[in-house]
Amino acid sequence: AKAAWQYKQEHGDSCPVSSVITDFSLANMAWLKVPMGAPAIPMTQILAFAYAALQPSRELLDKYLEEIDKLRQRDEVTERAHQLLRSSPKVYDELMNLTLGDEAALTGETVSEILERVSSEIKREETERLDVEKEAHLKTQNALNSMRERVQKTQERLYWRCDHRAKKFAQVLTWSFVIFVVVMSGMLASSNVLGLSPSFVVAVAIITGILAVFGLTKRRFEQYVYESCRTRLLKREAAVMGLDSSEFSSD
Repeated sequence: AKAAWQYKQEHGDSCPVSSVITDFSLANMAWLKVPMGAPAIPMTQILAFAYAALQPSRELLDKYLEEIDKLRQRDEVTERAHQLLRSSPKVYDELMNLTLGDEAALTGETVSEILERVSSEIKREETERLDVEKEAHLKTQNALNSMRERVQKTQERLYWRCDHRAKKFAQVLTWSFVIFVVVMSGMLASSNVLGLSPSFVVAVAIITGILAVFGLTKRRFEQYVYESCRTRLLKREAAVMGLDSSEFSSD
């Protein structure tokens, strides 16, 4: 930029803007032309200069690298520590904090203190990361437990609702069957009086005989109907709600 400005002065170029210009000059002219259109330009420039001032110079970095290499050659630091001192971005901040950019302030003790600070900071961040992961895991576990409890409560309510409906249905059907058998027995006894057809009388007699042979009592019949109905209701309701019907006990 300086050479371009000198060339312009020597050759009398009438162009108001040099062919090569620094970022500071360009930002300054842009802000002066329209201050309210880009009010953040001065603050951005100040931040950029401040950031650059906080970075170690090339001379300081070269001396720092020489110091850590000497410490490694004398086995005063481990290979892992040497890699950390060379590659960790936190080193530059601590280097400037301890030396303030002065090369004379950099010694072997300074490097050791930098290593101690950087190691402590890395351990602290690792601990915080583990704490965050542990907290996230705990939240996930609590959410899973809560979901599991809701599913269990839903299964419980579903089971007892189906159980109640099956029990009521079995009772109604059993008593209806008992009444039917009693009525049919009375009709069979008075078949001659009522004038029933022989085929109807024979059918009722066969049904009654089968029930007697298999020993199907009212209690056993009601239990069979109750269990069958409950199983069918559970499978149907579970399919509607997207639950696994195998998790429901049939006992």
